[in-house]
Order: sequence, then C-alpha cells, then structure tokens
Amino acid sequence: MNSFVKTLKFLPLLCAVLVSGCQTVTAAPQPAQSADRFIDSIGVNGGPPRRAEGVAKFREKEMALLIESGIRHVRTDVDTHEPNTEAVYRELGEKGIITMAIFDPRKPEWNTAHSPEQAVAMLKRVGPRYMIAEGPNEPDLVNPDYRFSYKGLQMPEKPEGVALYMKELYAAVKADSVTKSVPVVAASMGSTHGTDVAKWCDFLVAHPYGPGVAPGWGFDLAAFRKEWGDKPIIISETGDHTAVYKSDGLWQPGVPEDVQAKNTARIPFYWFKQGMHRTYIYRFNDWSDPFNSQHNFGMIRADNTPKPGYTALKSIIQLLKDPGPTYKAKPLDFALKNASGVESVLLQKRDGRHYLALWQNISSFDPQGLKMRDNATKKVTVTVNAPVVGANVYAPTTNGVTPIRV
Repeated sequence: MNSFVKTLKFLPLLCAVLVSGCQTVTAAPQPAQSADRFIDSIGVNGGPPRRAEGVAKFREKEMALLIESGIRHVRTDVDTHEPNTEAVYRELGEKGIITMAIFDPRKPEWNTAHSPEQAVAMLKRVGPRYMIAEGPNEPDLVNPDYRFSYKGLQMPEKPEGVALYMKELYAAVKADSVTKSVPVVAASMGSTHGTDVAKWCDFLVAHPYGPGVAPGWGFDLAAFRKEWGDKPIIISETGDHTAVYKSDGLWQPGVPEDVQAKNTARIPFYWFKQGMHRTYIYRFNDWSDPFNSQHNFGMIRADNTPKPGYTALKSIIQLLKDPGPTYKAKPLDFALKNASGVESVLLQKRDGRHYLALWQNISSFDPQGLKMRDNATKKVTVTVNAPVVGANVYAPTTNGVTPIRV
C-alpha cells in the first residue's frame, strides 16, 4: 500500500501511477476508462473555415496550431458549394481530425443553406469517414433576421419544421450506401417543443453554457433525459469568453484568460464523467473585436497566439493520448482522503499506467465583482492498495507536461 499527498485548488491535477502486477484486490476496486477514449471525447468549435476567403488565413497559422494541439474533432458551419473549404476538411481528415458539419436550410443569401440532398452530396465529396452530420444550430433561438423555416414551417410557431428537416436529413444520409455509416447529430434545441425531433438522429445534443462559472452550471441531465430520451449525448457547444469588459449585450460574463484555461481544462473531464460521448469546446480561434463577447471565446487570439487554455488542453492531450485498437481498461484499488468536493476521473493506458484526474468543480472568478475568488486549497491523500512502481503528479494548466512531483 502506498500513499502520497496532492495539493489541489481549482485546476485539474493528473496523477500517473504504475503499479506492479501483484495488485491486492479488495471488495470495490475503482473502474477505469480508456485514456484514449477520453482524448477522443474532446472536440472544438471553429478552426476550419466555412468560406473560400478564410482558407488562406486558416492555412497560414491556425491549421498548424490545430494539428499541433492533438484535438481530433472540430465542429463548423459549412458551405456545400465551396470546393476550397471541402479540400481543407478532407486534408484534416487525412491527418486524423474529423469535421462535424452543421447542416441548416437557412440563409440562402449566404450560400450556406443545405437541403438534405446537398448535405449527402457534400459528405460523399469530402469522404464520409472524415465527417459527422449535425442538424441546425439553435433553431429555437428566435432572431428576426435568422428565423428557422423549412417548407413553410417557421419557428417559433411551427417547431415541427425542424423535426421535418431532421427526418429528411437522417433519411437521406442513411439511405445512401456511401454515407449510411455517417453519424447524424440532432438539431441543438433547448426543447423538443413537443415534436418527434429526437427520433431522427444517432446522437442527442446540448449547449450547456454558464455565467463564467465551473462546468455543468444549470444543466439538469435527468430533465434532459426525460424529454429527449436515452440516446448518447454530444455537447456541441460550451465554454467561456475572455471579453471581461465586453460592450455587447451577451448575457454570459467574461473571464480572464487564466480562468478560461482552468475551465477549459476541466470541461472535458467533467462532461466525460457525466457520460457525454463528446464535448466540443466553444471555440478554437478568436475574431477581431476585443470588446465583443462572441469574438473572444477562442483558445487562440485573433493574432494566432495561443491563450493559456490552448496550452492547458494541448498538455492534457499530450499526457493522455494513447492511439490504437479498442481495449478494456483495468480497475485500480485506491482511496482518497480529504476529498470532500473533489471530482475525479480514472483512466488507463495500454501500457498499464493509470491516470487519476482530480479537480474541484468550483468557480475561481467572480464575474460580477471582476475579481478572483479566494477558494481554499485542499491537500488530498491518494492511497493505492498495491506496490507502486512509480507515480508522477502533473498540473497541466500551470506546468504543462512537466511533473510537479515525481
């Protein structure tokens, strides 16, 4: 039996533990999950461009940063009439980055409206193994200039229009022999609005944003399940922006970059623990206006320099990636002391090393008072009921991939 102490505030800590083959089995060893399955659950919004004019900028620096990050999944609006952007999605796919494309019948003047048939044609051109199809983005958020309408059925009066579009999109994708294996993700709606929209998808979807606080704020998973059903869930948007002194009217307050980094590091672990299939953080890149909330959700700034959140997430991926065939992780017999309020996720790599992620899911910033919260530090003792060959402790948000204790 071996014990060691980890000092924990609000940022995630990773403990890498290698035990010998003579682990003592007790009544309740803790189950582990595949480390690489966790990495495959991480995605990001933005990055690859929707229109041809964004291709050169993306290739200049953003594409290299995306590939370097190790992120394997991106989500973006797409233009079904633009071969230059489709070439980017194909190139990313060849490098192991899958694009989840948002298909939506709105805004034909932007040249981005998609019929189900156009969506299928695009999936086939890019390569179905490189793509995931998602339904309309937030069609029940009623913007007078961007109201959802399909075949004369307009939101909010006729929500069955969204269900009809999803039914036809799902049928078109699954009926084609080339695209039938492409996953179809639901329209991102706050409610089913009494329709059968949840029927026409492989994955449900949610957008749980919070007011600059810890992950999971305000999201009632039980209520969501009661309304939407038991299909696997993808979080296709969640995150924090860094326009602390914003001048627009977005309800969500901004946070400093270091606080965004803490939340960015915790988000994948939190939602993975909740059983989400994948979480797409919003978003990869900033736009130009430093005082506009929507322009500052990125992990990289408008000048293509990384924010601390990019570095933290990249470090987590570097520490935990373990590509290869699917395998079943083995449990670890361990216990935590002084861990009240501490969240944990146990992962294992193929070489036998276990990785225990620990964090406090509490807010570290007061967005109303614009000041840091003075949260108490916790000293957590990890006791492993087996001979420990070696143990490293990492703090990816502050120290990257360098151990803070060996």
